[in-house]
Amino acid sequence: MSIIRTHTKRWESVPRAAFEDLRLSLEARGLLGWLLTRPANWSVRVAPMLALTGTSKRRWPRIRDELAAVGYLEITRTKAPDGKIIWLFDVYSQPSRKLKQ
Repeated sequence: MSIIRTHTKRWESVPRAAFEDLRLSLEARGLLGWLLTRPANWSVRVAPMLALTGTSKRRWPRIRDELAAVGYLEITRTKAPDGKIIWLFDVYSQPSRKLKQ
C-alpha cells in the first residue's frame, strides 16, 4: 500500500507521538490533531470547534477530560472584569506534565 500526498493548500506538521498515544481514544487523538493545526494565537471556542469538527456536545466532555487527564489540554477557570466565568484552554503537542503512576 502506498501513501500518496498532494499538498494543494496550507498544511501543518503535527508530532506523530500525539497520534500514537494509546492512552487516548482515536476520537480524542483526532480532535487533538485538529487543534494542533490551528494557528498559535487561535482561541479555543467550544461551540464553533464542535461544529467545525462534527463533534457532538455529548462527546465533548469525555474528549476534553481525556485530553486533560493525559496532559495535552490544560483548562483554567477565571473571571472576566464583568464577573462572567471564562474557561481558558491551552493545547500542547506533548503532555504538559508528568502523570501520577
